[in-house]
Amino acid sequence: MPGLRLMAGGLAHGMVGLSITPAIATIQPRLRLIST
Repeated sequence: MPGLRLMAGGLAHGMVGLSITPAIATIQPRLRLIST
């Protein structure tokens, strides 16, 4: 059923987004320290 696949894909994408956002927030200050 394609509908369930779309829902599962959307959930997976949301989970990935939620995990990437804090990672970027923690990496950005380190990148600034390295670049200076």
